[in-house]
Amino acid sequence: MPHVSRRSKLRALVATALFLAAWSVWQLATNTEDVWLPEWDSALYLLTGEALVEGRGYVYLERPFFLRPPGFAFLILPFAKDGLANAWALNVFVLGQATASLAALAFAVRRVHGGRIAFATTVVCALSPLFVRNLNQVL
Repeated sequence: MPHVSRRSKLRALVATALFLAAWSVWQLATNTEDVWLPEWDSALYLLTGEALVEGRGYVYLERPFFLRPPGFAFLILPFAKDGLANAWALNVFVLGQATASLAALAFAVRRVHGGRIAFATTVVCALSPLFVRNLNQVL
């Protein structure tokens, strides 16, 4: 059997961890409620996204909105059409962003602290109750 370098083993371990994180995120997406949770933030994002879709600009209650930057409202434009948000699609989108954030975290920490610390940090973040709770709600 050919010798497998330590670096290759570490890459395989990180890839496996990211795959498992993506799989668990997908499980959350398919097992979460597909109704919108009417919270303050979610309403603002959906209403400002809807205003952008309708060409009214970045407004809330017909006034320019400056409390938060418009980044997330722009990202959810495809889901805010016709005044009706597709809760399941929004949830899958947010879960995909969460998975990407875990991959970015693993990459950034690995560059500074190495693979083991990156793996441990990513696992701790992915299993954090706050992180998981926010993934299981359609905000």
